[in-house]
Amino acid sequence: MERGLASLPGLQQRPAVSHTAVVENKRLGHALAVVKAQQDVKHQPKIRTNSEKLGYQKRGRKLYGPDYKAKIVAPTAVEMTV
Repeated sequence: MERGLASLPGLQQRPAVSHTAVVENKRLGHALAVVKAQQDVKHQPKIRTNSEKLGYQKRGRKLYGPDYKAKIVAPTAVEMTV
C-alpha cells in the first residue's frame, strides 16, 4: 500500500471548474463591488457647516476700477447765491 496524499481522508482531488465559470465569477465580484461603493456614497449623510445651516449666501464682489459706473448717481449740487 502506497502512502501518499490520495490516501489521506479529505484530501481528494476536487472536480475541475471551467474557465468560463471563473471569469463570470470575477465579473460578478467586480459588479457587486461597484454596487456596494455606490450604495455607500448614496447613504452617506451630508454634514453641513454652520453657514449652510443658517442659510448664508455668498454675495458677488463689487467691482471698482477704470470701467466702474456707479448705479446710483448723486444729484448735482445747486449753488446758492445771495
